[in-house]
Amino acid sequence: MCSKKIRNLLLCFGFILSLHAEENITKENMTETNTTEENTPKDAPILLEEKRAQTLELKEEKGIAKKIDEKNLLEEIHKKKRQLYMLKGELHEKNESILFQQMAKNKSGFFIGVILGDIGINANPYEKFELLSNIQASPLLYGLRGGYQKYFANGISALRFYGEYLGGAMKGFKSDSLASYQTASLNIDLLMDKPIDKEKRFALGIFGGVGVGWNGMYQNLKEIRGYSQPNAFGLVLNLGVSMTLNLKHRFELALKMPPLKETSQTFLYYFKSTNIYYISYNYLL
Repeated sequence: MCSKKIRNLLLCFGFILSLHAEENITKENMTETNTTEENTPKDAPILLEEKRAQTLELKEEKGIAKKIDEKNLLEEIHKKKRQLYMLKGELHEKNESILFQQMAKNKSGFFIGVILGDIGINANPYEKFELLSNIQASPLLYGLRGGYQKYFANGISALRFYGEYLGGAMKGFKSDSLASYQTASLNIDLLMDKPIDKEKRFALGIFGGVGVGWNGMYQNLKEIRGYSQPNAFGLVLNLGVSMTLNLKHRFELALKMPPLKETSQTFLYYFKSTNIYYISYNYLL
């Protein structure tokens, strides 16, 4: 009986101790909570917002700086490209200049050529020579030329100095006779050529020039004396187009205006002609 009481007392005492321990733990927790609440600043949300704003500003600044760096880089790239393009242009111009100078040197020099032309002629005697018939002919003219041409540094324009002779035959005033037409001149022409290939060895061009020369028509009329046959000395005009092949071979299609195209009664018979139309081939020596 006594032991049972003692056991009950021990149980009561243990229960009281456990309650006291729980009370102490609860107080400690409350104390820690109060301490935490006291240590936590009241303006913590404001500081977090400021920090977040600073972070965003920093990111924006970094983004702007990156964009500025990219823009500067692109500008620098474009600048370098422009410089490279200009350098390529300068190099191309220098190469072209050297090529044109070399071409001008290669295309300058002495030349010889052959000519094939045509002219329309109308001749008829005056009334006092009624025994003679009329002449209407378009004789072929054959000729030679030779001279010197000098191209300027640009390789496009040049001056040409040359002499040439053209002559041809036709049916005369009498059925069994022949008449001749001849012209000779000294000329100076301005040439303009446009290269059509990269190496500047082929070109198309035009030319024009003047000269002094003589032309005339002649037939052996032994029975008529005291009259001269049509001829004159004067100004010659040249105009035409050309094609140059491999620098040395030049083909031309042109016209020549001779000094005498129509006569008066000063001569034995009336004479009238067209301009001379010809094709020619020149070879650069």
